[in-house]
Amino acid sequence: MLLLKATSKGLTFGKKQALAPFEFEWNEGEHWGIIGPNGCGKTQFIKLISSTLYDFRTSVEYFFKPAKNKEPEDMLEVISLEKQRELVESLDIYVQMRWNNTIEEESTPTLEDWFSQDAIEGVYPTELVVRTKAQVQQFNKNRKQYIEQFKLNALMQQHVAELSNGELRRAFIARALLSQPRILFLDAPFMGLDTATRELLNNNINSLSEKHAIALATVFEEELPDCITHTIEFDANGCIIYCGPRKKIKQDKAKKNGFDDVSVTNAYQKLPSQATFTHLEAIDDKAKPLVQFAGTSISYGDNHVFKDFSWTIRAGERWALVGENGSGKSTLIALILGDHQQGYANNLTLFGRARGTGESIWDIKKKLGWVSPELHTCIDEQLSIFSVVLSGFSDTPYPSGRFTKAKKDAALALLDKLGIERDPTETFGSLSGGEQRLVLLARALVKQPPLLVLDEPCQNLDKKNRERFLKLLDALCADSATALVFVTHLRGTMPKCIKHKLLLTRG
Repeated sequence: MLLLKATSKGLTFGKKQALAPFEFEWNEGEHWGIIGPNGCGKTQFIKLISSTLYDFRTSVEYFFKPAKNKEPEDMLEVISLEKQRELVESLDIYVQMRWNNTIEEESTPTLEDWFSQDAIEGVYPTELVVRTKAQVQQFNKNRKQYIEQFKLNALMQQHVAELSNGELRRAFIARALLSQPRILFLDAPFMGLDTATRELLNNNINSLSEKHAIALATVFEEELPDCITHTIEFDANGCIIYCGPRKKIKQDKAKKNGFDDVSVTNAYQKLPSQATFTHLEAIDDKAKPLVQFAGTSISYGDNHVFKDFSWTIRAGERWALVGENGSGKSTLIALILGDHQQGYANNLTLFGRARGTGESIWDIKKKLGWVSPELHTCIDEQLSIFSVVLSGFSDTPYPSGRFTKAKKDAALALLDKLGIERDPTETFGSLSGGEQRLVLLARALVKQPPLLVLDEPCQNLDKKNRERFLKLLDALCADSATALVFVTHLRGTMPKCIKHKLLLTRG
């Protein structure tokens, strides 16, 4: 029995072919993996067959029976970076809001509110809705099941803006399931997740496949869960090169390449993080300190993230920062970027100035280049590729001021070095998630800052682009005194220039 059938004469953006003409049929009992390199059209394919992107040359038919008072399109849910960005825009979440929640926490809902039946069903506050007792009981039963399944109980009183990348991903999927979709589309769902969260999500997807049809897009075939029965593979030009039953791959190889070996503990214990330092080469005490934590303590109510933490980053040092989700990596990064309010209440020195001695956040960011999931979701999709890279000079999500020819040439040169072959005047939103990540990497590198802070910079990059970026990063570090803090959960994504490692675990 058919679930859906799609035919298309292709899709183009400007002069670039995003997808070649295709025909696709999805039958009952099938779960699809969508694979291919960055920019091959995986995301656009999902948009077309889920009817979130309308194209007059594409026809999509749905053959399943929708729930009462719903259209077939209402029975589809898409989880993607773009959907996450739409949430950020709808709630007016800005880059630093996660760390400023003591001031503006009421501006975004708690997960408890976000998971209410009215919120899920889109009921306005002034609208009167009559539900049967059975409807309410069934919703509450499903709600309880998904909250437990995705381990969200400890987060329900937190505001959406406070959640980490991994926490928000889990919440998105759990919330989508409350609308009881017939088909669930997952676009790069493992992006930026640690070993434990990946395994949790992987297991949950396998479980969900018993009640929902699943389509999952990824650049790595080995990331596909066991429930995936069929795959569709695209080449770099958006052409389908395989469509059919899933080919067998060695699962032991998949785990070796896909997951890191960071030890995992309960991310919600109310105990401070513990730090373990490893040095592949001796510390040069004579090198200029750029960042100095001295007895730093960070807490949120009863939840202690750090207690009496000390760490120095010196000019020319290249650090790997690793640890499970919830261990405090993002908190450390926010302190280094000057975004975290508790930096003022601690003995923290950034680029020679103690925090809170009159320096502005822009004085700090002037000396930094950075990439993070929070920054990615806050970039305006309507900006041109060129504008996004140039914004690295102004240290804001938007370019501001006037840019010299030298700066413009530097931006174009980096786009070329990273292999971004798109017209720089095209919009950021026209790129795939992986291509967007490369543009943000160019943005971080463009002003050659004293310190680079790269939070999961290789997430969602295919092997070719990953290797190209790591080689560029190694070359930059070999020819300069640029210091580096590099956050990753995956093996094979660490540049060779790394000489020091900070491992964070919950105590």
